[in-house]
Amino acid sequence: MMSLFFYAYRESGDHPLLDTIAAILMATYPMGVLFSFVCWAFYHSGKSKWAAATANLFLVWVIAFLIVLFLSDSLF
Repeated sequence: MMSLFFYAYRESGDHPLLDTIAAILMATYPMGVLFSFVCWAFYHSGKSKWAAATANLFLVWVIAFLIVLFLSDSLF
């Protein structure tokens, strides 16, 4: 969470929309921890398909962050 606050106070570049999207993605990072607990609960209750789906749901966050990172590098 500290990195989010440090990121919020940095000087904005030429693309404030990408900065805003990156900040929002960093703010949603704790949801990954919650998804891991839900995945653990599904796994221990014997629902392995739901556990796999929940575990892979966190990859959406990683892919979105990589897309924003790639766009910000290519636009600057």
